[in-house]
Parts: sequence; structure tokens; C-alpha cells
Amino acid sequence: MEQFIDVHPELKIRAIFSGHDHLFSAFKRNQQLFFVAGAGGGKIDPMTNKNFAKNRQWPKKELHGPLPVLNDACYGYEHHLDSWMQFTRTEVNFYAEKIVYQVRDLTNDNIIASYEQQV
Repeated sequence: MEQFIDVHPELKIRAIFSGHDHLFSAFKRNQQLFFVAGAGGGKIDPMTNKNFAKNRQWPKKELHGPLPVLNDACYGYEHHLDSWMQFTRTEVNFYAEKIVYQVRDLTNDNIIASYEQQV
């Protein structure tokens, strides 16, 4: 995706969204925001993986700032802003002067992060 953005600046891509089942992450490279928007919307089911371990609960966890280099597969670590391993929803609000991306905790409806871009 980064190569596509670099080759086509005329498209003025501001944000990229992808999904994952139990994690929200935000990255920023140049002026683009990249979101891994997990557990977005719908019913909140227990965070378990029965194939891994019966009734194993996923922990609630937060990571902020650039990530350490763990291995060659850890692509984009230097662009990392935040991660939350919990039930979240990503909301996008458009205003005349800016775009606001908010991450909401679905267990209590609180906003846990907000990112802004000028238009």
C-alpha cells in the first residue's frame, strides 16, 4: 500500500483501514494514517480462541509509540502510534477544516484515542 501511495500522490489518500479480530492499531507514515480496526461494531463476544486453549481470555493490553524491532516480519514498527487489545470501534467524522478519527471502547462507550488531520 505504501508503494501505491508513493506512486499516486495525486489521489491524496489520507487514511487506510484494514481489519483484525481483537486488536486496534494506528500508524502514521508521512501524512497518511494507517488503521488496523479490530472488533468494529456488532455484538461483543468473549475474546477466546478455542482452537488455541479452551476458554483462554485475551488480556486487555496497550502499546504506545514506536515499537522495538522484534524480527524482519515486524514491518512498520517505526510508524506505530498506538495499539489496544480490547473491543473497539473506529469512528470517522468529517468537518469543514479537519477529519477526526476516534477509537471507542465498546465495553463502556468511552473514547480512548483521537487522531486529527487538516483538510
